[in-house]
Amino acid sequence: CIAALVFFVASTPTTAEPNHYQQGLNAQNVGDFDTAINAFGRALSADPYDVDVLFELGTLHTWEGRYNQGLALLEEAKRLAPNYLDVSIQIARVHLWLDQAEMAIPHLDEVLIQSPEARDARALRATAHFRLGNLGLAKKDFEVSLDQDPAHLESLIGLGDIAVANREYGLAKHYYLKASADHSDSVLVLNRLSGVSPKYKWQIGLTHEYSNFRRSSRPSWRQSILELEHYISPASMMSLSVDREDRGFATDTTVIAQADHKFSRRTGATIRAGGTLDSSFSRRWLLGLGARYQLRTDEASIGPTWVRIDVQTADYNSGNVTMLRPSLTQYFFDRSV
Repeated sequence: CIAALVFFVASTPTTAEPNHYQQGLNAQNVGDFDTAINAFGRALSADPYDVDVLFELGTLHTWEGRYNQGLALLEEAKRLAPNYLDVSIQIARVHLWLDQAEMAIPHLDEVLIQSPEARDARALRATAHFRLGNLGLAKKDFEVSLDQDPAHLESLIGLGDIAVANREYGLAKHYYLKASADHSDSVLVLNRLSGVSPKYKWQIGLTHEYSNFRRSSRPSWRQSILELEHYISPASMMSLSVDREDRGFATDTTVIAQADHKFSRRTGATIRAGGTLDSSFSRRWLLGLGARYQLRTDEASIGPTWVRIDVQTADYNSGNVTMLRPSLTQYFFDRSV
């Protein structure tokens, strides 16, 4: 008995094994994602089949933009636990962040078959249908989610977006105002409200520039631009500008008309034309076209990405000048799904 007792005491660890999973959760809750990822990684090394660890670690990787790595972990969690609904929802959410709406829907269908009351899953499926142009299916899912929770932010925004797509701007404003009543700090709601409620139908602006920089005997120059904008609708705007340039030795006045239209939340175009009567140095005439497309939506993980291209040709006394100006704009810190 004595020998057995001595063996037991000698083989008992002096300290308990650290709970890496709990350490990961604690770090994640305070926003320390690097520490959380390291802790979950140690927990996964200890038990590669722990679906909770796979879920948390996969989710964090997707939050950090490592989508392929995160999706691989989430897919493994789903393989081990097919009925783990949060895993399926997160997989679908990542596909939406990647603008892969068609890949998100099957996961959400599975969730809603098992749990028809899963409001977030239904709103995500509605978002996926909306991005694919299935407005009827999207509206149906958003309305069911809204019946479950009359203040559900994603559903109110989604129904407003559908109304905008149908050019029902009054109805869109109704949904966005309802969303702002309970979510007044939401940037997404404020941006949409400004889109359907331009502060002014008419707007006028005046810009004046002056330069006294001299090169050889050239005098200083002045430029003034008077611009009048008119919003025909929340999606369409027309403007007329008068650009007067005084170069000291001559003065030219150019008139430019421009029209801009948003075809959807993700697409838009601009056309402009103008000319100068009796031009001395400025453009005798000009024509321009511009187009824009939102590559990533403002529900994406790091915010919307816009690509724009502008083409303009102008005729001067000295010859014709054609310009092609592509641009890419990335916004950050804007995610809702």
